[in-house]
Formats: sequence, structure tokens, C-alpha cells
Amino acid sequence: MANTRHVVPASGGGWAVVKEARSADAGADTKFERRRDAEAFAKEVVRCAGGGEVVLHAPSGRITEVDTVGHPGDPAVPA
Repeated sequence: MANTRHVVPASGGGWAVVKEARSADAGADTKFERRRDAEAFAKEVVRCAGGGEVVLHAPSGRITEVDTVGHPGDPAVPA
């Protein structure tokens, strides 16, 4: 999907939301102390942009989960 956000470990601690799978050092869109806060923010950004995917990474950087997020009112994809 074209609208994807990654929740990745940030250098120096915490979590970053980035538009493409890259190191948080390469310029994070937004940083958070807790992964769940970063995940909620990423899902809201994707939802407001019409839907897409949120890719969650482990502290090691490995992908652990991919969530499809729909836009409000889309019955085919859970919001």
C-alpha cells in the first residue's frame, strides 16, 4: 500500500514513526517514549489519510506485525 507508516526503535531510546522503513536516525516523522503511543499515532495518521498499513518493529528492528487500517466508514477494512 502506498500509505504506510513504520513504528521503529529510535536511537537514544523510545520509538519513532517513519513514513518508510528506514532508521529513525534518517529523520523520524515523530518520536515517542512508549511503543503503544507511537502505534496509536501511526494508526491515526494512516486512518486520516484514507487507510493503509502500520508496520510494527521489535527493538531489534525486526518486523513483528503489520496492521491494515481503514478510513472511517470503510466496511471492508476495520478502522
